[in-house]
Amino acid sequence: MATNRVKTLEHEIGRDLCRVRGEEGEYRGYQKDILTENFSLRDDAFMGCSRCQGIMREACFSSSGEQFCSCCKSGSEETYPSVSVRNMVLSLKCSCPLLVRGCDWLGNVRDCETHLDTCEYVQETCILGCGVVSLRNKQANHERNVCLQRVEMCEHCGKNLKVCDMFSHFDKCPKMQVTCDLKCGMIMCREDVSRHLEWECSEMVEKCRLGCGVKLTRSELEFHMTDSCVRRVTDCEHCMNRFRFCDLAMHVESCPKLKLTCLLECGKVLCLEDMEQHLEQDCGEMEIRCPFEKYQCKIGLIKRKELNEHPKEIGRAHQI
Repeated sequence: MATNRVKTLEHEIGRDLCRVRGEEGEYRGYQKDILTENFSLRDDAFMGCSRCQGIMREACFSSSGEQFCSCCKSGSEETYPSVSVRNMVLSLKCSCPLLVRGCDWLGNVRDCETHLDTCEYVQETCILGCGVVSLRNKQANHERNVCLQRVEMCEHCGKNLKVCDMFSHFDKCPKMQVTCDLKCGMIMCREDVSRHLEWECSEMVEKCRLGCGVKLTRSELEFHMTDSCVRRVTDCEHCMNRFRFCDLAMHVESCPKLKLTCLLECGKVLCLEDMEQHLEQDCGEMEIRCPFEKYQCKIGLIKRKELNEHPKEIGRAHQI
């Protein structure tokens, strides 16, 4: 990641850390503190800038003989390069200005600026835009593992997102595994929740589809419609025809296949539809008129089972 790194403002001023900073923030001559050899008053008089008080960078002198850095000249002031002084300054021994941060580089002024271009102790602002400033030797780890502006792939849907946006994405990621809001126990992708609630969830409350008006969860509704709904369809145990449960009691009262004992308690069990014929033709307890009444039989009404038990004389009368 260090290669092809876009230079930030902090990176660009890295090579300027060995220079004196002016009142308006501009960089001028070299700092004296970076030198590792004694810099005497004589040296200062010969190589020191009279304007920024640093060591002359790209030394030059004016027509009046004053020596200063080329960057310290004012306006259109006419100056002349001092090549010999420049070479002397560039050959001075120095350390990295970031020695206090742990850099142990030693060299000469000529190479100091080049060293600062790659010094791992220069501070840089994160190039991903989070605003964090850290040492260059820690920046790569920050951008790869720490920065909230780094891009990572959502483990659920595979979409590339900034880490700072990842948690809000999780709240709506269509592929994230979620449990059913109605606590039926099912786990599914968020994008399948609507279909699950509409067609599958056993805890979804619905009206009874048979029209009784009861509202139950789907897990309870199936039992309700088959075993307890008053509008469920069931078989009559007598005729085996199908009726709504709410109509069954009324049907049973007049079901032609309903088994009953004879109304006159003759002991015979028969279907309701056969009761009338039984009473008219078969029941021994049914009172009937003697068929020989027109032949002067005075018995009147007699049970059918007793018809054959007339006294013999009456029987003879029947035979006249």
